[in-house]
Amino acid sequence: MKRTTRTTHNTRKRKLFNIQLRKNKKLLISIVILTMVSIGAVTVYRWPTPSSTKQVSTPATKSTRPGPTAATPVPVVSAPSPAAPATSYPQHANIIATMFYIGEPGDDENGNIPNADSTWDEQWQEHYGGTDSPYKRNGWLPAGFTSKQNPFYIALPYNDLDEEGSRKASASHAYWHAASDGNGSYVKNRWVEVCFKGACAYGQWEDAGPFGEDDWRYVFGSARPANKIDLKAGIDVSPAINDYLKLNSEATVSWRFTDTPPTGPWQQITTK
Repeated sequence: MKRTTRTTHNTRKRKLFNIQLRKNKKLLISIVILTMVSIGAVTVYRWPTPSSTKQVSTPATKSTRPGPTAATPVPVVSAPSPAAPATSYPQHANIIATMFYIGEPGDDENGNIPNADSTWDEQWQEHYGGTDSPYKRNGWLPAGFTSKQNPFYIALPYNDLDEEGSRKASASHAYWHAASDGNGSYVKNRWVEVCFKGACAYGQWEDAGPFGEDDWRYVFGSARPANKIDLKAGIDVSPAINDYLKLNSEATVSWRFTDTPPTGPWQQITTK
């Protein structure tokens, strides 16, 4: 009986020892795991619960195109106020151009019409400073005197004033009639672009012609020139424009009005 009791007692001691040993093992394993986690050797994975599961998208392949990254702040810039659109005038193509000049005497080629005066200036030659001869030049300027007005000038077959100096009814077709102050011609001194073989020159409208001064359907519309005389020209150009474009006194050009010509020799002297 005593032997049995001793055996039972020893068995209990072994069981307690085994239990304590297992606890010590678990504690030791926990310490090891915590140590490894703290140094980054082991990553603890937690199985997600349904409430905390989130879908993670696969990162997109990095683009090789230049551009701001997600971390780059994008500056906010206010849109500028739109500028007033520039007036666009229709172009008149395939127009015969002939040369004329201030102080030109009347002969068979110009219908015996001298150019000492213009449609709007009875003292044109005097106000210009002399004869703008195409045979005596100083660059784009006439030689022998100082020009007082723009040597880049043209003539178109329209006059907005009648013989009494009153405004013609057809002047309402001019692009600028609404802005006119009602005094004098509002077509005189207007800028015109003349182009030939890819080159363009700019001149001011200073006379009416060739051979007409009431062809508003052509000047302000889409009609062909009404002139049927000689070459049927639709525009006259000064020696400076003729030389700049190398027209050889007559050529087929295109032209249109412009409000602001680009920088060029035509702005050296402006007629006002």
